[in-house]
Amino acid sequence: MAQQWVAEELIARARKATGLERFDSDSFREGLEIFLADVNKGQPPEAAIERVRGDVVGVLANRLKTTAYLEQRPQLLQRPIERPVFVFGIPRTGTTLLSNLLAADPARRSPLTWEIDDPVPPPASATLYNDPRALARLEMEAKMLAANPEPVDEATATPRIQQFLSNRRASEAIANEMNQLRAGAKIQ
Repeated sequence: MAQQWVAEELIARARKATGLERFDSDSFREGLEIFLADVNKGQPPEAAIERVRGDVVGVLANRLKTTAYLEQRPQLLQRPIERPVFVFGIPRTGTTLLSNLLAADPARRSPLTWEIDDPVPPPASATLYNDPRALARLEMEAKMLAANPEPVDEATATPRIQQFLSNRRASEAIANEMNQLRAGAKIQ
């Protein structure tokens, strides 16, 4: 890789993309610097470089947007968060099943894939599935699935494919599959 990644350049891109300047804190910088040092040591393929750069800028932009949103609504920071549940695990250990079971509880909700990618402003419950960001995500996923050479019948598709087609399930495990599709890999 000829060009070294520099945190300030990526931060500047995020600021330009959002028109926002202020992060809530610099707590992200240490992790960003470690990540960039690893990227700069490696030699990722050119296709991966732009995709990852876009992902990093997107994450930084989301942080800027979240900071601005909360500055305009400080009362949100006073709300109690009672007993959140986080599901973590390595692939093929049942995390998707557990996430989907938890999301089936009408008293609880897991974020949808599009909410993870574009969380600000948060959607209202009534617009979870018809928010323009949700519809844009569905369109993007449909294009990626169309580019995948294997035909997909939603009625007989595996649960992982159905997650893409519905955009109505919890987001767990989808990012990895989307990255595989972006790279042109077939979903197993």
